[in-house]
Amino acid sequence: MAGARRAVAALKALGARTVVAGHGAVTGPEVLEDTDACPAFLQRPAREGLAAGRTPLEAARAAGLGRFGVWPDAERLVPNLHRAYAEERGQAVGDAAETPALFAGTVEFRGGLPACHA
Repeated sequence: MAGARRAVAALKALGARTVVAGHGAVTGPEVLEDTDACPAFLQRPAREGLAAGRTPLEAARAAGLGRFGVWPDAERLVPNLHRAYAEERGQAVGDAAETPALFAGTVEFRGGLPACHA
């Protein structure tokens, strides 16, 4: 989450008038505010989930998506919470993640394999 927030800060510093994100429509720099707000939003359920002994998947189910519920691919909440958990435990930004666990939780949260549009 910290790495994503640093990346957004760097993008904001560029002063772009147009943003072509990896997901969604071509937009203006206002999209960077929501892009930064989402990792900040996930810090609370990560802290609470860890304190309660929940897995990232359980925390995702309990957290809800708030204003981010309208974003496509809501199942991304699970790997994002895995990352937030790792950082809460002191793991450094850029350290490897447990990809099989991330994918398994994503599939379970979604109720099936994500659609691939590649």
